[in-house]
Amino acid sequence: MKRKVRDIVANILQDQGVKHIFGHTGDNILAMWQSIKNTTINPIFNKTEFGAAFMADGYSRTTEKLSVILTTGGPGATNLATPFATAYLDSIPLLAISGATVTSDVGKNAFQEGSGRGRSIEQRLCLKAVCKSAMLASSPEAVEAMLLDGIREACTGRPGPVYIEVPSDFWDIKVNSNYKPNHLYRNPTLPEVNHIESQIIINQLYKSSHPLMMVGEGVSEKNIGDTLMQCIDTLQIPFCASPLGKNYVDEFHDLHLGSGYESKDVHFYLEKCDYLLLLGVRLQPDFFKDKNLSSITLVQVDNDRLEIGRSFPVNFSAVGSIASVLKKIPKNAHK
Repeated sequence: MKRKVRDIVANILQDQGVKHIFGHTGDNILAMWQSIKNTTINPIFNKTEFGAAFMADGYSRTTEKLSVILTTGGPGATNLATPFATAYLDSIPLLAISGATVTSDVGKNAFQEGSGRGRSIEQRLCLKAVCKSAMLASSPEAVEAMLLDGIREACTGRPGPVYIEVPSDFWDIKVNSNYKPNHLYRNPTLPEVNHIESQIIINQLYKSSHPLMMVGEGVSEKNIGDTLMQCIDTLQIPFCASPLGKNYVDEFHDLHLGSGYESKDVHFYLEKCDYLLLLGVRLQPDFFKDKNLSSITLVQVDNDRLEIGRSFPVNFSAVGSIASVLKKIPKNAHK
């Protein structure tokens, strides 16, 4: 049975566990909001799309779930740029669905046109630089698959924002739906670090005299906080966190040296540290300042291969699930 595109989108979002949608209204997205009313999803309206996207970002950070934003075209879409850039840098899964000018009016100076034709801005390209993917629906039939691609892209690998643009005349067109209510089409589980790489990292850790574990925002895995603190309690080694890694550790733990890049205790300890284990940390280039790195074995584990050695050359590294390395550490305290 054929169904309206907007109803298909609303039902998929509900099935994917979306509880709230943030946004603002407008001609190009109004029909989509009408379909949201027929689901269990709670709409949260904001004065601007700028505020809606930042609110969605905060919601995703606290719940560790995908956040969805609905916006109209033109300035509605371009208002996403700054919050999208923030989410992109911090690996926050956001999905923005924007309306666009009806296809018959493209290039004719339509109200809030964002096609890039004539004197109009090209709203999709404005956002492409600050998100993982920016997609334009080529037909009503393409919307369903594009939405599933967007959800998968936002949530898997290194998470981040995704932008989807749908011409507003597509919303009420009826199409066949191939969607089945299951979540098997995406797998957010990160690949495990292989056994040999894990053992090299762990062996070097136990050989060191004054190790330090540093936790960053790249450790974002389910229940990673419990795994981290159990590992620290077992090893009994000092640790610290980057500004965006604070949520994953117990800052009141006896072995915690501080959070942020300017912690005096961390830099004091680095004077004698001979092994620094960077877990999902994106270090600033001036972090070590005048310290002699030749005396420190730098080890980096990250789920994003492009982050390995970005700021400093490392002695050992691994790409994949950080939890998979931590779980291989023996139940023996460090000497």
